[in-house]
Amino acid sequence: MDILTKNIDLELNLPITTESIYNALAQRGIKPLRFAVVKVSDDILTLNVSYENLC
Repeated sequence: MDILTKNIDLELNLPITTESIYNALAQRGIKPLRFAVVKVSDDILTLNVSYENLC
């Protein structure tokens, strides 16, 4: 098991909620250990996400 950290861009509708972030990450198969918002531009949210690599 490895822990990966990378930036991920998500396209979300306003207002952005923690639940919408978790749902968008789950759709990509990511169960985050932690995430931080690093950039917001229009409806694109850039997150720095750490998660377990299960493959």
